[in-house]
Amino acid sequence: MGAKENFNHNLKKAMRQHEFDRNMKQQSLESLIADLEYYYEEDINNCTMTNKDWIEELAKAMTYQNYKQDFQEELKEYQESREVRHFKPNEGLYF
Repeated sequence: MGAKENFNHNLKKAMRQHEFDRNMKQQSLESLIADLEYYYEEDINNCTMTNKDWIEELAKAMTYQNYKQDFQEELKEYQESREVRHFKPNEGLYF
């Protein structure tokens, strides 16, 4: 393979990787948005956060290095508590 062909091959490979990375970031962003909507109960119209609360959370997310990891741990605990909260043992149903 000549230098030009090698360059073109590497360029195409880099472009495919860039597209893959961009798609993964978009999927990650959409997933994170869905998690935030669930955690803050926006999905059930029960979010009580004010604009000031949102600004403070955004500032924390931009400042704290482990914010996303900490959020994901809190989310897991919340998911478990929300499932327990909405389960009717006698009926085997969630409400």
